[in-house]
Amino acid sequence: MNDSEHKVSGLAAIYYEPLWIFVRRGIRIEDKKIAYREGSVAVGPMGSGTEAVAKAIIAEQGYDITSPALVNLTSAEARRQLMNGALDVAFFVTSYRDPGIMELMRRKDLQLTSFRREAAYTRKFRGLTPLRLPEGLLDLRDNIPPENVTLLSPSAMLVAREDINPRVVELVLKVAQAVHNPGSLIDPPLKLLILPLVAVWVPLLRIAPMIADWRKQRWLKRYYDRLRKVEDELATARWPNELREGINELEALRGEVQAVSGKLPLQQQQDVYH
Repeated sequence: MNDSEHKVSGLAAIYYEPLWIFVRRGIRIEDKKIAYREGSVAVGPMGSGTEAVAKAIIAEQGYDITSPALVNLTSAEARRQLMNGALDVAFFVTSYRDPGIMELMRRKDLQLTSFRREAAYTRKFRGLTPLRLPEGLLDLRDNIPPENVTLLSPSAMLVAREDINPRVVELVLKVAQAVHNPGSLIDPPLKLLILPLVAVWVPLLRIAPMIADWRKQRWLKRYYDRLRKVEDELATARWPNELREGINELEALRGEVQAVSGKLPLQQQQDVYH
């Protein structure tokens, strides 16, 4: 497998996957005075997006990311250890629909971290967006969250191989827009951004003239096939009514071509005329 097979391009950001940081009551992750005990901070599975985001934030806050306090755990294991007291802090990057998140939100001994300086974080980390959860948004009856919370959120990206056919990209984006267009409790209605598509559409723009020419030739071939069929029928006609039918078909064909040719660019009308 060569290097080009590993290259992907981002097509669109389709929904938010927030960063959820749960801590034991009384702990603030931005408090420099805290000395975390060994193995007490779960930063997600090794090599995961959760680990990348968690360690970037931890490092920016001045903590040592090689500290034995940091451990790599799956979401399920981190949740279990957090609830039984083995962990003090756990990072998760997942949807608000994740049942595990709601389970942690209902715990009285745990607290969801709200970022006060979200503008500073999002300017330092361009891939993060401030995401505000109003009080009671996730569960109105049980008032979850119990207060307004500000999270930081990466976006779930729709990606594709760099060599994907642009036509396939167009179809995939139409499906994505149909599925995600309504939005959700935390996601606005989906609006596909143009900038992420530049890498995909620039090659398309380069081959656009070839595509247009191919479509024109296919269109002309269809009419030429009909023309040859009428000519063959006229050449073998034996009766006046057969000649009249052929002439009527020619007139209909001429009318169709004339109507369509007016919609074509000037440089393409010469072939249509001939």
